[in-house]
This record gives sequence, structure tokens and C-alpha cells, in this order.
Amino acid sequence: MTLKTTFAEQCNMDDYKFGNQYTGLQRVWKFTFSSEHQTTWSRDDNLFYHAITDTNTVPVYTQLKETANIDKFFNSTCTDKLNIYFKEVLIA
Repeated sequence: MTLKTTFAEQCNMDDYKFGNQYTGLQRVWKFTFSSEHQTTWSRDDNLFYHAITDTNTVPVYTQLKETANIDKFFNSTCTDKLNIYFKEVLIA
């Protein structure tokens, strides 16, 4: 597994799948994971089941460089306060 971290400033929240409480322009941190196995985080028909459940309520440091007012933990299950989500990106 590999990991890469980047962030972008002035991201329009309409272009992302974060919770409804995040609007306007915000800084977005991006974590890129890769794995040799396509089903590493899946369960049944949910491609990211284990990633979602493993990250939910994990504490995070706040007041670093974020621009949004976020909880002090990852919220990967509440649609209004969702501050982390996963998506599949296939690289050829």
C-alpha cells in the first residue's frame, strides 16, 4: 500500500461530496491510497466499507491549516457532517 497527502486551497464545496454543513470555498486535504488488491476495503457491495468504518470517529488535529469548522474527529457516516469520504480512482 502507498500513501500520498496533498491539499488544495479555495476548493468549491459543490464539487465535492462532503456534508451539507460545508459550503463555499474551503481547503481540501487529499489522501491517495493504493493497494495491489481491488477488494482490500470492500464488504458485500460496498467498495469502501472497511475504510469508512475504520476511519469513523478517529481523532484529528484541528486548527492546523483547515478553513472549515470541523469536528475533532473524522466523520465518515453522517451525511450533514461528513468530513471524509472515499472514491475509486483507477490508474492504468
